[in-house]
Amino acid sequence: MLKVNSTNSNADSVGTYGCWTSFADISKVKLSIVPTPILIRVIKSTPTPMAKMHTITCLKGKASKKISGINPQCPKGYKIKK
Repeated sequence: MLKVNSTNSNADSVGTYGCWTSFADISKVKLSIVPTPILIRVIKSTPTPMAKMHTITCLKGKASKKISGINPQCPKGYKIKK
C-alpha cells in the first residue's frame, strides 16, 4: 500500500478528485511505503489411518506358507488354512 504525505499545508492544492493542481505541489510530496498485513491460511491435514497387516497360512499338501500383507492372497495351487 502506498501512502502519500504532503508537506504543503495548503489544503487547496488537492482537487476534488484527489488530483494535484500544479507541478509545484507534486514536488513537495513524500512517498512512504506502509507494509500491508499478509494473511496466511493454515490447513490442518488429518493423517490417514494405516492399513492393518494381516497374516494368513496357505497349505498345499504338507507344505505351508505364511503370507502377510494388507490384502494377502495364497499363491496358485495353495488353499487358505481355516
